[in-house]
Amino acid sequence: MRSAMPVVMLALALGACEQEQPQPAQEAATRAPAARPPANTPADQAQTNLDSPEPDSPPTDDEGFMKVGAVAIAPPPAWTPETPANSMRKAQFVIPGEGGDASLVVYHFPGAGGDVLANIDRWCDQFAQEDGRRSQELVEISEDEISGMPVTTAWLTGRYVAETTPGSGVRLDEPGWALHAAIVETPEGPYFFKAVGPESTLAPNRTAFDAMIARLRPAL
Repeated sequence: MRSAMPVVMLALALGACEQEQPQPAQEAATRAPAARPPANTPADQAQTNLDSPEPDSPPTDDEGFMKVGAVAIAPPPAWTPETPANSMRKAQFVIPGEGGDASLVVYHFPGAGGDVLANIDRWCDQFAQEDGRRSQELVEISEDEISGMPVTTAWLTGRYVAETTPGSGVRLDEPGWALHAAIVETPEGPYFFKAVGPESTLAPNRTAFDAMIARLRPAL
């Protein structure tokens, strides 16, 4: 595993990528029952136009792997799969924990998705810090290559303040939340694994999330 990117270099890289890459709009973050976290995505407008439901989550094989577009993953048994809410979501799961349910959504936007660091930068903007620092100064980023695919992972905690609807100006206010995400670069374009929810739920699941990403492979 390559070491986390230094904070100063990350901030410069994020700024450059944001200017060079045209970025899609952010996905709507809708509240679900029992405070289930809304899942935001780097291409909301595309999703808004393609909100027809997908079939039920794909079945697992004998080794516990399920095909999710161009990749195959083995999610932890404790994570409950759900029917993806629309065609941009290739899979979604409820992650249970003592702090309340968190959610993991796997997104893929054919022909779109944006730059890796610019997407992480956008996700950082969905979190505020109590001491006033920018979340870009605190996010933990690591890079690796798994099954021949570049993978960038991110971990961040803070107050979740994503917009309830893109451009609405109305924001959530969820203190003590976290982001655990991975961007997998495949020949078909990036796949975004984005988990959001209470830190007290996601922190105990960090090892399970990382193990799932470490085992991912191209789908047959």
